[in-house]
Amino acid sequence: MSNSNAPTSTSSFSWTRHINFSRQTFKAWASSLAWATPTLAALFILSPSAHSQTQNICERLDALSSNRKICNLSSKGITSLSSGDFDGLSNLKQLWLNRNDLSSLPEDIFAGLSNLRFLYLNENDLSSLPEDIFNGLSDLQNLQLHSNTLTCLPKSLPLSVTVDVELPMCDNQLLLTPSSLTLVGGGTGNYTVALASQPTDAVTVSLSANASVTLDTDADTNGNQNSLSFSIANWNTPQTVKLNVGQDIDNTVTLSHSASGGGYDSVTASLSVHVQNICERTSSALNPDGTFCNLSSKKITSLSSGDFAGLSSLQALFLGKNNLSSLPEDIFAGLSALEKLSLSTNNLSSLPENIFAGLSNLDALYLGKNKLSSLPEDIFAELSSLQTLFLGNNNLSSLPEDIFAGLSNLDALYLGNNSLICLPRSLPLSVAVNVELPRCGNLLVLTPSSLTLAEGGSG
Repeated sequence: MSNSNAPTSTSSFSWTRHINFSRQTFKAWASSLAWATPTLAALFILSPSAHSQTQNICERLDALSSNRKICNLSSKGITSLSSGDFDGLSNLKQLWLNRNDLSSLPEDIFAGLSNLRFLYLNENDLSSLPEDIFNGLSDLQNLQLHSNTLTCLPKSLPLSVTVDVELPMCDNQLLLTPSSLTLVGGGTGNYTVALASQPTDAVTVSLSANASVTLDTDADTNGNQNSLSFSIANWNTPQTVKLNVGQDIDNTVTLSHSASGGGYDSVTASLSVHVQNICERTSSALNPDGTFCNLSSKKITSLSSGDFAGLSSLQALFLGKNNLSSLPEDIFAGLSALEKLSLSTNNLSSLPENIFAGLSNLDALYLGKNKLSSLPEDIFAELSSLQTLFLGNNNLSSLPEDIFAGLSNLDALYLGNNSLICLPRSLPLSVAVNVELPRCGNLLVLTPSSLTLAEGGSG
């Protein structure tokens, strides 16, 4: 006859479902029941609720402190986490997840950790965090996020929390990575675009730049594409943009991005592209403060407009002993601080009339050892500070009458080894000249000044 007070196997299983032990306590108690009936002991040991189903990741990896307030999962090689991995840890105060390989986190991963104060997520591969991931962490005081690739922080993060990185709060914004680029003229580069938060519908991002820059958002499609499409599913997947900058380009170019749709209407972002000038991209040419650029003997055969862009502080520029045969008229535009300029020992046969426009601080100009056969009359018109001018070793046979007009500070003029027979009357008498020639006046100019013929010959 059965005893009505004795628990059946069914009621025994139901009773054990409501017992919640720590792993160590449970093992010790189960062992102490070895003297009991085999059925009761087996029920405790095999109960799914009292064992595997109650273990969170901290327990499974023996990372939980005895008081259940600290879970150290640092350097465990963890690549992913699942919802519920921290269930049953409402008293947890410190959670160490740093130095793992986490690239993403579930939005509710920290649900129930209302007493958490310190959270370490640094040194992972996190590029973004779900918007509501910090909801409910009312006691959070310190958050470590360094050594990830995050560009913004979820708006759910309380402002009172101390964070070890300076990042803006995520909003409906465009994430450009990197935030700026440095390229050489004529070079190519890449950057990526992603959305900071999930849109409500499809989003289109349109790109634009000046005429000297080409953009391509789809390498697999012929031609240059200038737009990107994001969906609710791929909003945080970075998409690559390839760009090419021209040779004749300003020192800094701004790429514009404008979004539409999915709650991103009127959202814009810009990316700055720094194009290295020839002084920056030539090894050891530019000094640290940007006042001196030595490009002598660099085998330079040509220069393009914009090659000296961004060098507004440059005071000395040396281009001697190269193979330059011509120069763009605006090559020195923007170099208003320039004081010394050397173009000697090249193959220049002529110079544009306004090539030295704007160089009002230039005090020394070296044009010797070229192939100059003539010079425009106003070529030196704006060089009011010029003190020394080298024109020797060229093919000059005459100079315009007013070519030196306005050079009130000129002290020394070098004209040796040309074919000149006289000096323009506009040249001040105070200027020291290294050749002895009369002033040009009302005289006949005979070229050459002498002839040698054979007897009976002609010339």
